[in-house]
Amino acid sequence: MDNIEFKKIVQEITSKYGFMYCKKNYYYNSDKIIVVINLQKSNFDNSYYINISNKFRERTFLILLFLLKKYLDFLEN
Repeated sequence: MDNIEFKKIVQEITSKYGFMYCKKNYYYNSDKIIVVINLQKSNFDNSYYINISNKFRERTFLILLFLLKKYLDFLEN
């Protein structure tokens, strides 16, 4: 698989899930989370690193912390 074919496949998959392409990154923005996917070309061979970053919105993050605490409490008992 060459670089162009790989990028085309990534574009198809990310757009299927609502990502937008802008300035060499794929962005997904909702009321619960922001996700950024970046493709980084390897300097050593014909491959890419896939860098993924996410940020939970404040309310979603607080809910996740609450659920995590409940889960940890459950494991202790």
